[in-house]
Amino acid sequence: MTAKVATVTEVRIRNTLAVTESLDDAPAFSGTVASSGFDRAATRLTALTTPPVTRSVQMAIELEAAVSGDSSAGGAETEIDLYDLEGLQDNFSALGLKLQVLRLTHDEDNTGDVTIEPSAADGYDLFGNDDGVTVPAGGRLTMEFNDGSPDVGATERYLTLIGTDGDTINLEMIFG
Repeated sequence: MTAKVATVTEVRIRNTLAVTESLDDAPAFSGTVASSGFDRAATRLTALTTPPVTRSVQMAIELEAAVSGDSSAGGAETEIDLYDLEGLQDNFSALGLKLQVLRLTHDEDNTGDVTIEPSAADGYDLFGNDDGVTVPAGGRLTMEFNDGSPDVGATERYLTLIGTDGDTINLEMIFG
């Protein structure tokens, strides 16, 4: 029997920001104005674009303290092995691929911040200088790396999420 593989055929990413403001000294018939914003055309990625995309993973992660119920030891953390990811139809390794798109959604019902960073050993250094990015409860982070992230390999393979015991994180990653 042949293993089933789900391959990305297309990814579209759209960033839009629109601001509407109330004006104190405007005539009554026109008290609001769209004052700023941007509406960038959608980024379209496929296996043939630069950068390419071929695999995706979507994960719902509940952070757990190392000792159940004990959040006094600095909270909770979960390590993600980029060699062992669960795709739509199969488990796969991102070995040799680059992370092209990352989206982290930190549920608004969570109690603290969540940080995504390279793990201490063989960490995948997404943000440079072994730095991480912190997202507050209710926040969302979307990043496009445009082929600028490292290749997943033996010394670049683990990410760590650090937060509060019981917090729920949704993580989407697109590789190519």
